[in-house]
Amino acid sequence: MCHHMSDSDSDWAQELLDEMDAGSVSAPARKRAHVPKWATGDERKLDFCTDDTPKKVLSALEDVDLYRKVQTFTNLMNFMFKKSNDGFQIWEHLKPYHANLLAYHAAAGIQAGTLDDVKMLRAIYETVIRVLEDSVRSLGGGAVYTQWVGRETREEFTNISIIFEFLRERDDVIKSMAGPGKLP
Repeated sequence: MCHHMSDSDSDWAQELLDEMDAGSVSAPARKRAHVPKWATGDERKLDFCTDDTPKKVLSALEDVDLYRKVQTFTNLMNFMFKKSNDGFQIWEHLKPYHANLLAYHAAAGIQAGTLDDVKMLRAIYETVIRVLEDSVRSLGGGAVYTQWVGRETREEFTNISIIFEFLRERDDVIKSMAGPGKLP
């Protein structure tokens, strides 16, 4: 399925970037983390081994309170960077749906004060962006950033922005980035 950015998609993305560039001209309303819309079928399916592990990972990601369960969340993130039987890291099997769930948990955890590990949050941020970029890279065309941002809902991109803002204040590499959704 080829997704063309509609004018309204590019408008909200531009509004968000303009708002961030404007800085503190007028204090914008505090952004709030949002649970992404639920997916069905193949969008949900994780394929990286033949036992129950993919179902357990999916179940953990779909637990709307995962960000409050810091140890479980940390264990899940550590697991994401292990290699599966095919030699790829587990996170490389994630689809945009899973990446958006991960972004939600990170953003909600930042806002709830349950997640503040800069190294882990940067790993999540980079993982989310890579998964979303990879999801459009196969479609061809040069504007990978524009394509995946255009597919995100305003709420999904808000989650990414919350993580970015947190990291921009605490991570020197992210501090130099122009805006959310770009990788160093």
